[in-house]
Order: sequence, then C-alpha cells, then structure tokens
Amino acid sequence: MLPDLSQVVNLSRSQLVSEEDVKNKVVLPLLRALGYEDADFNFEGRTGRGYVDVVLDHFPIGIIVETKAPGKRLDSYLSQLEYYVFVKHSHDRKATMAILTDGEVFRVYGVTEAFRAGTLQSCEIIEEFHRRQLLTKELRERLWGVLARENNENGNALAAIPTYLEKLKEKREQAESRATELSELRAERQRIDARIREIEVLSGATGAAALELLPRGVQGSSHNDCSSSPASTQTIQGQAILIRLNDLRKEHNPVAVILPGLEEISLERSKDTPFTQMFIKIAQCLDKAQLLPPGILRPNPRNAALITDHSESTDSGATRPLPSGRHLNIRHNRHQFIACIKELIVLAKIEPQHVQVRIQPTGE
Repeated sequence: MLPDLSQVVNLSRSQLVSEEDVKNKVVLPLLRALGYEDADFNFEGRTGRGYVDVVLDHFPIGIIVETKAPGKRLDSYLSQLEYYVFVKHSHDRKATMAILTDGEVFRVYGVTEAFRAGTLQSCEIIEEFHRRQLLTKELRERLWGVLARENNENGNALAAIPTYLEKLKEKREQAESRATELSELRAERQRIDARIREIEVLSGATGAAALELLPRGVQGSSHNDCSSSPASTQTIQGQAILIRLNDLRKEHNPVAVILPGLEEISLERSKDTPFTQMFIKIAQCLDKAQLLPPGILRPNPRNAALITDHSESTDSGATRPLPSGRHLNIRHNRHQFIACIKELIVLAKIEPQHVQVRIQPTGE
C-alpha cells in the first residue's frame, strides 16, 4: 500500500488542476492501493439528477466518490453528495461509504442505517484527512480496516464500522469535556487575575506598577480589567502604550501582543505599521498552541480564506506557512488585517476584548 500512496502524496500542486486530475491521479490510485481493481469501478454513475464520479456498488459496503477541483469548498457540495447517497444507498444495503474530496482534503461519511434526504450532515464523518497524511501508519490502518477490498468482501469492514463509530463518539465526548473544563479554568483564571489586581491596588501598587507586577502572560487577561477600566490605554515600559485590541487603529505601530494564557508576542519596531507581521505571528502562535480549528478557515464566506491547505490558491494570493503545515493568507490591507486578526482570535475561542497590544506612540 505504501509505494502506491507515496506517488499520490508526492503529486505537486501543478499536477492537480481539474476534477479529472483528482479522480485519475488521486482517487483511483488510492482505491487501487486499497485492493480494488479497475473492473470494480463504475464512472459517471447516473443518479437521476446527476452523475457521481466513481461508484463501487458490487460489495457489501458500497462506495461513492465525488471529486472536485483542488481549492473548491467541499461544504458547497455536501447536498449534491447527499443526493447521490440517497439514490445509491437502498434500504437493503447495510452500509455506504461516501467520499468527498478536492484531492487535498478528504471527507469520508459512513451511512449505516436507512437513509433519508437531508440527513447526511447528521451522519458521522468517520475520517477527515489531508492527502499528505496518507503516509502515516495510523491513517493507513484505519482506512484499510473500513475500506479495503478484502475486508469489504469478507464482512470484516462492516463489522468494524460500529466499533469505529463508538471510538469516534468517545473521542468527541472527551474533546467536549476538555473544552468545558478549559472554559471553566479560563473563567477561574480571570476571576483570580481580577482579585490579584484588587489586592495589588489595595497594597499601594497602582496603574503601570500594578501591571508590571503581573507575569507577562496574564497582563490584560482579566475580563474585569478590560471591561471596567476607565481608560483604554496605560503607559508602561517607558514610552510604550498598552491598548486593547478593540482600540487598535491603522495609524498605530504595534510592538507586542498579549494573548490570555500565552507568551507575549514581540514585534519588530518599524516606521511603517507592521500589521502583516502582527497577523502572521498571532496566527503562528495560535496554530502552534493548537487553538485554531482544522482545515480551511473562512469565517466570512464572502472573503478569501484566512487559512488554506495550499501554499498557493486562486482565491488566497500570498501566503505564509504555519506550524501545522497549513498556510496563512496575507493578502490584506491595513484595515483588513485588524479585522482578520480579530477573526483568528475568535476562531481560537478568545474574546478580542481580552487581548491587549503595546503600541509605539506617534512620533516616538
């Protein structure tokens, strides 16, 4: 399986341009690596309303593959895939695997019960992965267990799906539990931070001195401090000024960013406003801390994606790499950078009013 998948993973961006490229250079080699033969494939299978790209329907588990050109938003084609599954997945079929891919990102849906139109979204995405991950042993073993031809024929794949879905359910519940605990801990930290400030003020440490007594990672993280402070700026460290992110303007010159619970991000001082640098460093910090959701991030559907899976994209322009291997779109003007920074922070589940920025005053 590995040699065949190595060729698929090593395909360059220029080698995948159209849906046909994705089908012939990615999907079919992947299915062959899973043991299927060319005689097993039906192409452009008619569904009554349209044509599905690849169909394997002579096995206990039917497989439907819908391919799109690289860079296409897969969410836009979910209803189309759903219709194909609705037509092809009869009430007698015990399971259908539906795969939606643009050659870079793969979504594998498992339909194990009688299927009705409008319900694919509620079915489990049993796998969502990037093409480069096909070389990882863990993913290959999981795909082999539920999609391999030999396991499909002998019924092992069908028997493995309930166990597979149960493990996914456990992982989801664990993730939700961790998210709840993290939210509670952050709220508790904000309460502690606020109380620390109150005690410092009562002890005679006020204004800038009170800020300097706090560790850098918690300065400005208190909700009370951000919401009740009578002034939006405070002078600290000589001439530097601390402001809230919500007060940041395009004429400012930021030199540091303070994200709650993370190390302070230092920016190189510049005569020009370094919003590009600020945007990149915040994204890299959040991505490294695994605070950003996976996949392509496009908070505003009318705009280009903030984060893509490609180093070059027709709707993204210039990009910068992130620790996860994804890429940050940096084609924005100064005003847009501030809005995009706020969108990234919201995606990381951090309230923008809890983020503070050190700026160099005009003329300094």
